[in-house]
Amino acid sequence: MTADLPVPALLESSPAPRQSALRVYLPAFLASIYLLLIYVLPPPLPVRPSAYQLDDSWHIILTKAFLGGVQFGRDLVYTYGPWGFLQIAQGDPRIYPWLVGGRLLIAAAFVTSATFLARRGISNTLVRILFVAWVALLGDPVLLLPVLLLAVVLSAKRNSPLLHLMAIACGLTMLIKFTGFVSVGALLAAMAFEDLRHRRLPVIPAEILGSALAFWLLAGQSVIGVPAFVHGALSTAASYSPEMFVAGPSWEIVLAVILLAAIAMRGITSYISSDLWPPWPFCGWLALFFFLHTKEALVRHDSFHIWMGVVTALLPGALVFLCMFNVADTPLSLHPVLRLLKDLSLTWIVFMAVAFPVIQLGTDAGRERLQAAGDSFTAYRAMLAGESLSSQYQNQVAGFRRFMPLTKVPGTASFFPDFTSLLYANGLSVRLPPIPQAFAAYNSYLSGRNASFYRSATRPDFVFFDVLPIDGRYPTSSDPLSWMAFLDCYVPAGYPSVYLVLRSNGCHGVRTELISESVGQAGRPIAVPSASDSAIWVQFDLSPNLAGRMIATLARPPLTQLSVRTPKGESMFRISPEAARTGFLLSPLITTPASFERLFTDSVTDPAAQVKELKVIESSAGEKLFEPTIRFRFFRLPLPASRRLPEGSIAAAVWRPDLAH
Repeated sequence: MTADLPVPALLESSPAPRQSALRVYLPAFLASIYLLLIYVLPPPLPVRPSAYQLDDSWHIILTKAFLGGVQFGRDLVYTYGPWGFLQIAQGDPRIYPWLVGGRLLIAAAFVTSATFLARRGISNTLVRILFVAWVALLGDPVLLLPVLLLAVVLSAKRNSPLLHLMAIACGLTMLIKFTGFVSVGALLAAMAFEDLRHRRLPVIPAEILGSALAFWLLAGQSVIGVPAFVHGALSTAASYSPEMFVAGPSWEIVLAVILLAAIAMRGITSYISSDLWPPWPFCGWLALFFFLHTKEALVRHDSFHIWMGVVTALLPGALVFLCMFNVADTPLSLHPVLRLLKDLSLTWIVFMAVAFPVIQLGTDAGRERLQAAGDSFTAYRAMLAGESLSSQYQNQVAGFRRFMPLTKVPGTASFFPDFTSLLYANGLSVRLPPIPQAFAAYNSYLSGRNASFYRSATRPDFVFFDVLPIDGRYPTSSDPLSWMAFLDCYVPAGYPSVYLVLRSNGCHGVRTELISESVGQAGRPIAVPSASDSAIWVQFDLSPNLAGRMIATLARPPLTQLSVRTPKGESMFRISPEAARTGFLLSPLITTPASFERLFTDSVTDPAAQVKELKVIESSAGEKLFEPTIRFRFFRLPLPASRRLPEGSIAAAVWRPDLAH
């Protein structure tokens, strides 16, 4: 830590002994009341079909996982940790005591550190109040705690109780989301490096590590499970950009770039005009903080990720950055050019912090936040009227079940691809794969984990099945290896609702058999071999070159599409390098549960759905970022005759209770 660095008079000053306590503690009081009402005390969000998001099942999954002692990295592989429910809790009210306790710790560290920073960096009482209030209003405490910890480390005494509180809270945030694991872990390393360089014991880094381990154990996790959790989260995060990116409004990108430029300009001018500047490890960490949240906002560029990355992290983080380096004027800093640059950067950051969130309130993400606040106050009124959280939850589940019912099945159940909330809301016995939403099983490791689960002795007895690709993906490229596992270990059992039900029927060792290889280029059609009695599986390599790998790491790769031609005509889909490398069921083209169901009849391949040729399409920018040649491998995917159902038995599409036994 660097508490022995010189501190300018503006930061060093503290309130006079007889200064009004109200002026000193009013910012903390207001922020505490706000966070208690909006962040700490609200019960879990209601269980109901989401009005704005694609699928919020992961909220419920994280809640159930903590209560059930699910082992992260083994039973559940995700970028959220065992305390992930603290980010967005939904569902089972038994989580409420844990939710309040965890968020209370985080909120206490957040409010006290923000107030401390305001008192050290802002002399005007009104500006101090506005700073703390706006950071609390915008910021996600989980995301902002690391940058606040850095601010406290740079200015507080080494024995300050606030540092110890911050260390414990940051240890908890490491187990909420993997972004926090990386962010806090990097800051921990930077602090330890500085402590050791100055021959000091790394007390605060040790406290962060110790508290993280304690919270890991408190969540019912095994110590030996830490490497599996890190490996799974890294695998998920590493493949996120090429698989999950979507394009958004270009003006938001422009504003984000200008915001980053203003932050950099403020830092550069402060460095030039003052000798108060943190050591280079902390400078590198600040760059990492702003990079991580910019990428989080602009890779999957929709309103929800803009809100998460820009509104709740970048903007309040920039305000903290301004306060952290609000240094006193020096003769050099009074140079007209430096003064102009500092004022321009300050003005733009403050303007963005006010205007941008107001604009975003009109988006789906903004409306969702307003709805969540409304849900909280509705729950408060119900609790004041004597209605328990348990009864509120049962009413929510009953309403969900009436709106989207599923027939009871005599055994355990899963849902494919994504909407597992339907299982919980309908009171079924749920057994989920390690990656419970198929759109997130987007590389060979993740999809392989799911496929092994569906082939294991502990696989669910039934799977409610649909074909619901997101982002225009090729339908079978979401969790592709699980499709093969379904063909191997399940058979259709009819339609008790709008979804096809697959019934476990024993695994028969279905495997692919290579039938042809060819080399092609983007934009040129490739003939697909035919196999009248089998499906066709394909793999091909979309290998980025050095420039492509760098751009994918720093930003996101260009869009790659897959054109397929069937007797019905040409169809265009999105495909990612990871999905292409893993391989997927290419032919016949599966677009509905009924078309998947036909794979189990004597007519294995529908002639009208057979893919005759495919073509990889890259943008002009993409052609410069990928290797020019593409190697294609086609495989025969046979279905054992003993497992095919008589033709016509499925066409009736009637739920047969006898098939469920």
